[in-house]
Amino acid sequence: MTDAMKFWDKTAVKYSKRPVPNEETYQIKKDLTREYLTPESQVFEFGCGTGTTAISHAPYVKHITATDISPEMLRIAKEKAHAAHVKNITFQQWNVSTDPIPGTDYDIVLALSILHLVEDLPATLSKCHRLLKTDGFLVSSTGCLSDKMGYLRPVLGIMNLIGKAPPVAFFTNEALEQNLFEAGFQTVHRWHPKGSESIFFISKKL
Repeated sequence: MTDAMKFWDKTAVKYSKRPVPNEETYQIKKDLTREYLTPESQVFEFGCGTGTTAISHAPYVKHITATDISPEMLRIAKEKAHAAHVKNITFQQWNVSTDPIPGTDYDIVLALSILHLVEDLPATLSKCHRLLKTDGFLVSSTGCLSDKMGYLRPVLGIMNLIGKAPPVAFFTNEALEQNLFEAGFQTVHRWHPKGSESIFFISKKL
């Protein structure tokens, strides 16, 4: 079991009870994403957590493969989907850093609040590119902490060492967009909510 898996397993129940930080912003991101969803869409999500976003998008697509590194997160996600009578989501454990890609025929890849937590950003974006069909879309929402919160780097580093925080990467909005471009994506929508460290991209596979 990896340190990241241990951390997210341990925090899963508490995480599942935590409210969305900004419901209005979250809804806007979902609405923007749904402009690219169709009843025939095959969607792949990694870092799905306890499944909230996958469950909310399920009525708009054919199928979602929702993955996470944490078995405990997935257990809660399955319970939530069952309670919501959602049957077109397959939840499975998957580590973007180490596991092979499960197919190359997805219309949409969701990477929400996860790209700043991966071990290797370029390698992760390369996997996202390979997961997608030609002209598919990567939807990402990412905390770019170097822009305004670089002072947190040593604090989060110490917290990670004592098991109180996961490993967190620090990069700027511009660096993220450059990495997306170098991985073979074209930005079709870029939104930086006011007062947020996160930036929302919809990127088309070229």
